[in-house]
Amino acid sequence: MTANATAKSDHFDNGSGLFLDIGIVGAGIAGLAAAATLSRLGHRIYERSRFSNEVGAAVNIGPNAAPVLKALGYDIIGAKLLEAQEGKQFNGKTLQETYRGNYEDFKTRFGAPWYFSHRVDLHNEFKRLALSSAGKYPGATLRLGAPVSAVDCDKNTLLFEDGSEVHKDVIVGADGVHSVVAPCILGAGVPVTSVHECAYRFLIPTAKLRENPTTRPLFEEDKTTFHIASTADRRLVWYPCRGGQTQNFVGLHPAKAGRETQEDWHAGGSINDLLDTFSDFHPALVEICRYVGFFSSKMSQKF
Repeated sequence: MTANATAKSDHFDNGSGLFLDIGIVGAGIAGLAAAATLSRLGHRIYERSRFSNEVGAAVNIGPNAAPVLKALGYDIIGAKLLEAQEGKQFNGKTLQETYRGNYEDFKTRFGAPWYFSHRVDLHNEFKRLALSSAGKYPGATLRLGAPVSAVDCDKNTLLFEDGSEVHKDVIVGADGVHSVVAPCILGAGVPVTSVHECAYRFLIPTAKLRENPTTRPLFEEDKTTFHIASTADRRLVWYPCRGGQTQNFVGLHPAKAGRETQEDWHAGGSINDLLDTFSDFHPALVEICRYVGFFSSKMSQKF
């Protein structure tokens, strides 16, 4: 399907009279950011999924990447991004504070702030930028449900699973870890190496955590803080997103044999396994994990 009206021109003009027909494979954050960066001059984006469900939790955008958002006209407020103000580290079992850092001077030190965002909010804003018109030029054309099965680098051709094909002057591969485009360029597949660590990912409304007397002390401050509570081999990381309305949690731990070692970014997590993994953490942190039974959780293996 096509996400917007067909552009008047399917070509990229660099201002010198050279027109390029550009195809971007993958409409995730990378693909849509590439489309927006190419000035939205009618190129096409091909995506396997149909964006029928939200994928992912939160993401942080460092000061080295933040200027890109500004250059593209990213709506910081509309997309509910938060500027990091401080960082704290704790002993996971005692909640004794072991580190506190001030991040409010990042603009002065690095030229830009450190942002926290929900991944879906980040993706949606990049999609808006990629598909919207820029001056006299129309936005990109997004074709959903169009899995690319192969790329012919000699002919600059994209081959789709339905048997159709298109020719492009330039093909941009933004199709993730298991890229179809990358092997065409490199001549071999891109190896994926496990670091033998898994992560539970879950989101909890801030208001709920403030209602609970056990968890309230950790969320009373309105500061935008990056937290890490850790032991020798496990870490519970959290920070706010969506304008502070939601807390994003990541529970990192060594991979176990069996289902948890599967390479699956969308596998459902087990509340019992989560509680067992962090059972010796401070009671307030265990209480946070109990909330996962009321909200969605995901488990993924890190590579």
